[in-house]
Amino acid sequence: MALNVSERSLRYAFADLNTTFSTLVAEARVAKAKALLRDESQREQRIIEIALRCGYQSASHFARQFRERVGMAPTAYREHYALRPVAKIQESPLAL
Repeated sequence: MALNVSERSLRYAFADLNTTFSTLVAEARVAKAKALLRDESQREQRIIEIALRCGYQSASHFARQFRERVGMAPTAYREHYALRPVAKIQESPLAL
């Protein structure tokens, strides 16, 4: 699906929002990973499997970006939420 918008126009639009396309994608990937890590039905999924489902090519890159944005490692995040009941979390419309 073509948007018929120039790359330059998109860059200006993102600049007006004080972000970049790559930052927006990274935030959407981390949001999806957080939802999967909190999801009780995904407890058996390995971290690398969740990383791949969210568009990451390696577990180390995923862990680094996740830690930078969330403040803890993906395994620690999963363990933290495993200890408490999870409310239904609405996924972002930008979910990948």
